[in-house]
Amino acid sequence: MVIKKEVSPRVLVTGATGYVGGRLIPYLLNQDYQVRCFIRNYEDVSSRNWQSVEIFKGDVFEPETLEKAMEGIDYAYYLIHSMAKGKDFHQRDLKAAHNFGGIAKKCGIKRIIYLSGLGSKDDKALSEHLHSRQKTGKVLAQYGVPVTEFRAAQIIGSGSVSFELVRYLTERLPIIIAPKWIKSWTQPIAIEDILYYLSTALKIPETAGQTIEIGGSTKLTYEELFRTYARSRNLKRRILILPFLPTRFLSYFVNFITPIPRNIATPLIEGLKNDVVVQNHTASKLFDHKPLSVQKSIDIALKEQRFNKIETHWAGTYYSIDNRHFSPVTLSQREGLFVKEISGLTWADPREVFQVIKCVGGSRGWPSYKFMWALRGLADQFLGGSGLQRGRRSQTSLRVGDQLDFFRVEALEEGQLLRLQVDFKIPGRGWLEFSLKPQHQGQTMCQDNWISSSMGKSITDTLGMSQSIGQYKLTLRAYFEPFGFFGLLYWKLMMPFHKPLFKSTIQRIIEEAEKSYLKKD
Repeated sequence: MVIKKEVSPRVLVTGATGYVGGRLIPYLLNQDYQVRCFIRNYEDVSSRNWQSVEIFKGDVFEPETLEKAMEGIDYAYYLIHSMAKGKDFHQRDLKAAHNFGGIAKKCGIKRIIYLSGLGSKDDKALSEHLHSRQKTGKVLAQYGVPVTEFRAAQIIGSGSVSFELVRYLTERLPIIIAPKWIKSWTQPIAIEDILYYLSTALKIPETAGQTIEIGGSTKLTYEELFRTYARSRNLKRRILILPFLPTRFLSYFVNFITPIPRNIATPLIEGLKNDVVVQNHTASKLFDHKPLSVQKSIDIALKEQRFNKIETHWAGTYYSIDNRHFSPVTLSQREGLFVKEISGLTWADPREVFQVIKCVGGSRGWPSYKFMWALRGLADQFLGGSGLQRGRRSQTSLRVGDQLDFFRVEALEEGQLLRLQVDFKIPGRGWLEFSLKPQHQGQTMCQDNWISSSMGKSITDTLGMSQSIGQYKLTLRAYFEPFGFFGLLYWKLMMPFHKPLFKSTIQRIIEEAEKSYLKKD
């Protein structure tokens, strides 16, 4: 008698590099699903430990790539949406949903799981963003594939944009200025509960074709949410309500105080106008699950923050369809760049050197001239950017796609290279790159572009003389592609600052690595 081994269902996860999608994939793998993810760039998942996950590159606006990704798939998760405010974000949301729903029907997908936003359809003041999220669910369903639509309010979890908004405002402001909407009701939900519902739905056939409202076990006003966070951190905070604060002013204010840019802050603030609480209790009937309270959700998020256990972060990905329709520009695709580089030699273990490099920025700050980095961050904020406030997902680890202050990790080759793409306001495109390579005997380095460790042996100042005492060469390079005259002018004005800044940065990294190496030795 031949016993057939049951084949695990094959699932497709879109938005795999996003906050929810990046955490959902490990959940699905642990439940023995065969997982395929649909992404724009392979590099975005290159450092994830997803060994058994199939990777398909494509775009929801390119139906032919969607069709290839859906071949042989049983179920599909639709976790992409427009986060930022824009002139055509609603149309782009709907176009993406039409493409996805139509191809899903053609490929025989059995079910689509979609995460939407909570809000009553009878609320005439429903924000444009929430309306778009709910309309997307209807478009997905109109092609005939059963859709399980989960509607949730704010997600509480380390690194979520809603949690970061509450955290930064409460931590940084002794008096929180808020509009009258802060009295609106909400029912936040923990990321742990979101992942439970999403991953369990496929095992419950009754969820097919349902719109299921989900929330945590606590209903409270936004004012109470801020106060709950403050109590968790033993902070005394006052809330000042100013009834006539315009959304535009608030979005600039949030952009200045927090790492959240204005175009993302705007829909978040507009959503405060709506009461977002669970009104239909289908979830409690279909799922044997008790959601976490707001207090417990915040405690878990703070614990993960404290121990650098942030698995995904809102700023660590390109928002699915927010002016990111085209693939991000990478350094390898550009020509005619301005380049400035400084190198230094070190005899430290390259693993020590690279670990120091990977820990720059965030709460530790940059190795040297911290005031210059701070001034550049303030300038970026003045121009509408986030400055240095975004920080890092983790202070001790990096992966491609991570935010690092006002940079984004574009390339990471362990022990060899870290390339950061500039994510602040400049008249052009820029990159900052650290590279570490063996320094062989007989190689020469121009005296103007190299430095030596103060802890190591002295290096002759003779121009072009062979340098062989350092085992490894650490190089810091800046690349810049100017946009027109002002881009050229910007580069020329910055050049006098690059040399002392880069030299000092390389020096400090080498010194820290060599001290660490000596202690272990």
